[in-house]
Amino acid sequence: MTEFFDAPPESTRQSRRSTRGHRIWHTLRVGLVLLVVAAFVTFAGTLAWPHVRDVFIPEKAADYSGTPGKEVLVAIPEGSTGAQMADVLLKAGVVASKQAFVDAFTANPRSNSIQPGTYYLKTHISAADAVTALLDPAARAEYTVTIPEGFTTAAIYEKIANVFKLNVNDVTKQAKDVQAIGLPAEAKGNLEGWLAPGQYIFMPDTSVVQALKQMVANRVKELEASGIARDQWQRQLTIASIAEKEVSNPDDLPKVARTIENRLNEKLWPEGLLKVDSSVLYGLGKSLDTATSEDYKKDTPYNTYIHPGLPPTPICNPGIAVVKATVNPPAGNWLYWVTVNLDTGETHFSTTLDEHEKYAKQFQEWYAKNRPAEQESAQ
Repeated sequence: MTEFFDAPPESTRQSRRSTRGHRIWHTLRVGLVLLVVAAFVTFAGTLAWPHVRDVFIPEKAADYSGTPGKEVLVAIPEGSTGAQMADVLLKAGVVASKQAFVDAFTANPRSNSIQPGTYYLKTHISAADAVTALLDPAARAEYTVTIPEGFTTAAIYEKIANVFKLNVNDVTKQAKDVQAIGLPAEAKGNLEGWLAPGQYIFMPDTSVVQALKQMVANRVKELEASGIARDQWQRQLTIASIAEKEVSNPDDLPKVARTIENRLNEKLWPEGLLKVDSSVLYGLGKSLDTATSEDYKKDTPYNTYIHPGLPPTPICNPGIAVVKATVNPPAGNWLYWVTVNLDTGETHFSTTLDEHEKYAKQFQEWYAKNRPAEQESAQ
């Protein structure tokens, strides 16, 4: 036999056995590593599954569907997002979960119209019902009182009575506690002119005194910011209140103030009588449509055809813009004014009686044509 068929040397056989053992050990080691890795992956997957499930297969959020519970007051802060509202509602026991409300908030196209404020809501209601309730004005717990510029104090009492569901006599009675209301000494005990117009939001337990106190406080802040000397507050409010009632065009306000100042000047107006219709009618509790020529002969403290100087108090609650407009009025020698068209507010200012009477006649003609009641205009 040739050497090709001879048995391999011993060293070669040992090398082969060594290689085969190494391969077996390597295989076992790889298998062990894979087993450990598989175990780790399984363990990690078990821990991560709830989170993965929530992302890819979210569980339905807890929500109420049974009988609503008790009524609670819930305050929604200014600028709240749906998630922030959810936190408030969850804490109050209104909804079962934050996610349920967020989902309902997102699903309702009107949800962005929810206003900040305090609401009466039932506990244990569905998230969808909670969104609907927050969109319902009837669920609002606050009292919203809107005071237009030029409202008299009596009209404001009626407004408060209607909103607070009280008798107007009860409101008037509580308004007499001017010390509790915080009325400044400059007002001499009369609220007229000292109730700042604007929109007010009050909680359900707000008293009449507290509401009026807020209006007075706002007025004081306005006057302090205006730069008007404190000892001139009452005088300026009175002039502004007359201007507020006499003309409707903002551009005419400073001219009315100047005319009033001219009539208070003895050198320009020796008789000293302002002869302001709105003051006379205020003293009688009447409007222009119900006034007669005889009303101007009736003696009240507000009859400026009888008593010289300004009326004893403002005759309405003017807006602060009107007050500012009548401070430091422009120079002018006007002594008369008359609105010739109550619909447009067109007003003419005159320096002579003849000129004024011409405009007064123009007003009378307009009034006879456009108003059924008889009325004389004397300014």
